[in-house]
Amino acid sequence: MTEQRTGQPDLQTDRAEAPELWFLRLQRASRLPPWGFGMLIGIAIFALMVLPPFIRGDDPAALRDLLSSAAFFSASLGFLVGAAPVIFPAAERDLERLVPVLDLDAATLERVRRALLRSSPATVYGYAGLGVILGILHALLVADDEGRSVVAHTPEIATVLLWFMMFQIAPPMLANAGLFGRLGWRVRPDLLQISRLYPFGSAAVRPTLFVIGLQCAYPLLALGSDEPIGATNLIGLAVSALLVVGLFFLPLRGIRRRISATRDGALASLDARIAGFAFDADNLVAATDADLSRVESLLGLRERIARVSSWPLGHSGLRRVALYVILPPLTWVGAALVERMLELGL
Repeated sequence: MTEQRTGQPDLQTDRAEAPELWFLRLQRASRLPPWGFGMLIGIAIFALMVLPPFIRGDDPAALRDLLSSAAFFSASLGFLVGAAPVIFPAAERDLERLVPVLDLDAATLERVRRALLRSSPATVYGYAGLGVILGILHALLVADDEGRSVVAHTPEIATVLLWFMMFQIAPPMLANAGLFGRLGWRVRPDLLQISRLYPFGSAAVRPTLFVIGLQCAYPLLALGSDEPIGATNLIGLAVSALLVVGLFFLPLRGIRRRISATRDGALASLDARIAGFAFDADNLVAATDADLSRVESLLGLRERIARVSSWPLGHSGLRRVALYVILPPLTWVGAALVERMLELGL
């Protein structure tokens, strides 16, 4: 990371001159709302995976696994392409809300705004190739476990497609997370109006919840498997868990350090002012009401500033994080109950 002469990290807005992300353009060209676009993709994936075996009249015993795989991939891919056109424009709105507290000129702000929705062709193609390679490796693991051909069966093809889409959406999200982290260094926090910094929390929480929501689709795979959590499922869960960590902590890195530094400086200044009023047993009696009132005000202000959190999330952000963190375990429990009911023939 390069440093400017001021000691602040470079914002790295070269992406501002790159084309807009292709999946955002595709959704806009469809003239469908994001949820409708995602639903259309999900239905198409499900149909392409399920209809051929039904038409061929494959063994009904194998259809249960196929249906669970089709449900997982249609839900995952539909969610990815449907939610991404919401996540990225929302980052623009977070930036707009931060304009009053950012020490940036209008031209730089415009470059930052453009960069949030763009990525260079070299980056897009590079991550596309990496996603396809990892997807093929993952699909080969699935084929080896189940003795199936990667070419002949759509679940393996869908696995490659899911990795491809993840590597199209996750890298620009991480780049945006890093950009918000660097923006945090351009803020002079007002400790008495910390709510003005909550958009940094939104920029961290929203993409994090996006990935956690994607994890909630994994129990669908368990409905067609004898193992509640297979080894191949753990690969995707582990990658998404690492992504959650990066998306949550990167946007808050800069602003948390700025809040902490400002808070420590304010507390040191207040302590110095309070130390000027040495009320021992002798001069306490001689202290004026004005002196006592001034000290009381300083002590109250110090207590208020000491309570300021370096996490600019707010109560609503904390509630959302707490809620969504427990959703994946709850969905696994739900999948286990459904699996048990199917075994009992209920």
